[in-house]
Amino acid sequence: MNRSKQDQSLFFKFMIPYMIVLLIPLLIGLITYRGTVEMIEKEVVNNNMTLLRQSKETLDRRLAEVETVSNQMATDTRVMQFQTIREPFEGANTYRVMETRKGLYDYGLSNHFISGSYLLFKRSGLALSSKLTYTLPDFFNHVLTYPDMDYSAWYSLLLDRHYNKTYLPARQVVLSGEARSMVTYVQSLGYPGFEQGAVVTLIRNEEIVKLLRGLDVSDGGWAYVADDKGQMISYVASRKDQTPERIETLAEEGAYLDPASGMMVTYTTSEANKWTYVVVQSPQVVLGKVHYIKKLTIAIVFAALALGCLIAGLLAYRNSRPLRSLMRTVHERLPAESPRTRDAYRLLHHSFSALLDRNKELHSTLVEQAPLLRASFFERLFKGEFGNESDTDTGFRHLGLRLEGGLYAVGLVRLGGEPTERTTDLLHELSASRLRIKDVFAQLADGTGYAHDMEDDKLALLFIGMHDDEERFRDEIDRRLSSLRRNLKLGVRIVFAVGGIYRTLPEAAHSYEEARQALYIHKWDSRADVIWSGDCPNTALGYYYPADTETRLFHLVRAGEDEEMRKLFDWLYRENFVERQLSIPMLRLLVHDVSGSIVKLLDQVQVAEEEVGFSVKSIVDHTDSPEKAERYFIALSDVLQTICDRINERKKSHNARLSDTIVAMIHAEYGNADFSLTAVAEQVNHSEAYLSQFFKGQIGINFFEYLETVRMEEAHRLLSDSGGLAVREIAARVGYSSSNTFCRAFKRFHGVSTTVYRQAGRCNEYGKA
Repeated sequence: MNRSKQDQSLFFKFMIPYMIVLLIPLLIGLITYRGTVEMIEKEVVNNNMTLLRQSKETLDRRLAEVETVSNQMATDTRVMQFQTIREPFEGANTYRVMETRKGLYDYGLSNHFISGSYLLFKRSGLALSSKLTYTLPDFFNHVLTYPDMDYSAWYSLLLDRHYNKTYLPARQVVLSGEARSMVTYVQSLGYPGFEQGAVVTLIRNEEIVKLLRGLDVSDGGWAYVADDKGQMISYVASRKDQTPERIETLAEEGAYLDPASGMMVTYTTSEANKWTYVVVQSPQVVLGKVHYIKKLTIAIVFAALALGCLIAGLLAYRNSRPLRSLMRTVHERLPAESPRTRDAYRLLHHSFSALLDRNKELHSTLVEQAPLLRASFFERLFKGEFGNESDTDTGFRHLGLRLEGGLYAVGLVRLGGEPTERTTDLLHELSASRLRIKDVFAQLADGTGYAHDMEDDKLALLFIGMHDDEERFRDEIDRRLSSLRRNLKLGVRIVFAVGGIYRTLPEAAHSYEEARQALYIHKWDSRADVIWSGDCPNTALGYYYPADTETRLFHLVRAGEDEEMRKLFDWLYRENFVERQLSIPMLRLLVHDVSGSIVKLLDQVQVAEEEVGFSVKSIVDHTDSPEKAERYFIALSDVLQTICDRINERKKSHNARLSDTIVAMIHAEYGNADFSLTAVAEQVNHSEAYLSQFFKGQIGINFFEYLETVRMEEAHRLLSDSGGLAVREIAARVGYSSSNTFCRAFKRFHGVSTTVYRQAGRCNEYGKA
């Protein structure tokens, strides 16, 4: 049974490489198949994108023609004058009807995209084109009828709303007795709330559909054009009874596979009017070729796999047969306790030689890694990561260090005095100095001390006392440091700081922290070259950051006053880092407190931490030294500066929106005699004084001058109408409660009275006084 299992094992060992070799062409085929699928998908998407872009460009040009035609009609002087006529067939008004019609051109004769353009007037109740004049009811009944609407709904749709370059989706209409599918373009005459009529242009929907017919929408697909509000203007679908669904687009242009429906969506957006052109295709259409290739590939793969497995099995059996025979012979001749191998002696010889070689390699690797492991051990020791003495015993014995003793202390060596700018020459000098100090200290310590690199200009010295007398141990450390200084011949200044004395090795982390604090305090007492933590002045003084200062800081940042904020922050820096000697925990609390204030501030002004590159955890976790605390504290001022910049950007955007809102209110309410700056202030929730100053700064003239300009422009238009209203009625329409007040304002603005202005306008129009 065992021999049979061994034979099977050998067979499979030979079989597996053959199978691996067999899988290589299969993987290549799979990669080729995937590449083919991607290539075909890209080809379909590129074709669709090309057709969509061509349709977009063509339709953009046609729509621009429509808007130009409608704009010419709407801005025609005769059309503008005709808007105020109420009785079109009385007196000279009949002549005006004819003159207005003569000025119209039948664009449908030269533009197959446009079926016709019509002018609809509310006051006169007429519908005009170059060929016809109808009353609005007759126009609805005989010319342009919406089958699903009665006259009142049709009238409300076209004339009771204000349209500005608005396209109504394609729908069935009856145009001069013929049912057609049309897209309706509507441009209102007059102002919002004072619509005088509309220019209605009918666009042949079949012309738009022709642009989309080049896209393959068979098998349940569809294509459509939607305006900038998502309203579907026109579409084409694979079935007549199919109602397309509007697809959410992800960007200006692109293609993606809709996970819900499995349909391929290709889309593009017009830069001219932000209309979206979308084609949605069935996977059968997009991947028809891919499915054929997939079936062919699967068939070839399975056939090749079956044939390959058969050949691999035959080869594995034939090639493993000699080895199986040899293994059976060896196992028959070897003793029972010997390994079941082909040649026990040679196997043992080679195995033992390989084991020795491997042992030498491991020893060599361990020697090479010893400095790194030793550095890692001291880093963990000084950070306090060893919880008990057994952990430290395991570590230093594994590294071959002699750290048993009765007392322990940690000293820090700083080279070059206070930190300065790190030049290349200075770094080389500091590196050489560190090596010299470590060599001399190792000779003086003689196994009772170790040096460890901390930073470019700092070393940590671990002192080990072989007794339990602390005073004696302190004297030994002082003597050792004095000997170290005498034996060193360096070009830079050396400062020593020593922490407290402790009786266990894990407590050396406390001594290290005390030495760091003592080294930090040295910058206030630069005369001393050796300072013990126990001799340092009291550093328990709390930091300065009262609540009223935090409130003032909040106010300055929210107001965007970055210069004043900088001054306040510089003052806080002087109070805490120059005037005070704070301990490392106290500095960490200070940075933590200011960071917390920034977090609260970010929440108040609704700015994300990612926008200003701020992370509380990163700052607090890395504030483990006085230098870093000082550096991070200064960095917090840059975060506040970034917040101020964001707030100032928002204020600029808010000012533009507020200015547009006020201007829109003036144009909408200028006819209201009670309309004033007070009403605007109540609407936008700002004081009148602020709005007056704000409007003057944004527009260039004050609020009342702008309001009077709008009113005078409308009065000018009404007075220019030869058959217009009385001066009293015009005054009421443009927002004056008294005609005398209106006349005085008109003369002050235009330089002539309303009577003279009207008479001059009539003379110019009719050529008579």
